[in-house]
Amino acid sequence: GEQVAFLQITTNARADPAIPGRVYSFGVLQQARALSEYLVVRNRGARVLRVHLADVGSGVHVLLQAADDLLSEPVR
Repeated sequence: GEQVAFLQITTNARADPAIPGRVYSFGVLQQARALSEYLVVRNRGARVLRVHLADVGSGVHVLLQAADDLLSEPVR
């Protein structure tokens, strides 16, 4: 059968404005949505790795290593 692996990449929002009438910002909302999407994919049995790049410039090496790890992981 077809094997699918997912790599989710997140980073901090450059601008993180408040949402009027809420106690959280757009950045928090974006991170919550990303986490929710990750959990849905994982709970459906797909191979998925979530990488958060706090510093995008220096995070490229981490990203490439994560992709290599994901692709070499045996299927459960």
